[in-house]
Amino acid sequence: MRNTIENALADAAAQRNIPAIKSTAYFSPDFYQSTPSREVLLSRISKTGAGTIMTVALIDKESDTRYVPGGVGYAPFPSYRWYGGFYSYYNYWRGAFYEPGYYVTDKTYFMETNVYDAASDELVWSAQSETVNPGSIERFAKEYPKILIERMISDGLLQP
Repeated sequence: MRNTIENALADAAAQRNIPAIKSTAYFSPDFYQSTPSREVLLSRISKTGAGTIMTVALIDKESDTRYVPGGVGYAPFPSYRWYGGFYSYYNYWRGAFYEPGYYVTDKTYFMETNVYDAASDELVWSAQSETVNPGSIERFAKEYPKILIERMISDGLLQP
């Protein structure tokens, strides 16, 4: 998931001619097995030449199950048919159908994006967002980076 989101963010930035350095090019998965010291981490980041550091994290996930009630629909018969007598009345309403109710579980994901100045290690921008039922990580990765970069541009953090 990390690679998918990171690649999508870098691609969205590249489409706007905004340079991006992916952490996957400098940090192997083994690097994250232990917590490096602040100095080691910032030294490794400094060697990349990055001026800012962006983090994206899933901070919470909620599931909410709700009931969607069923309903009754009717076949498209002309309304005058059932006035003629019992059989036409019966035949008219016989075409009714029933849709049973069902349960749906909505999943809401809460994301936090932070941008830090690489030289001072200070937070310069932060945003939280929520996504409801994204469908798949691939679909989410297509939409989220574009929205995020647009917001960063509108907030004056990035130049288009």
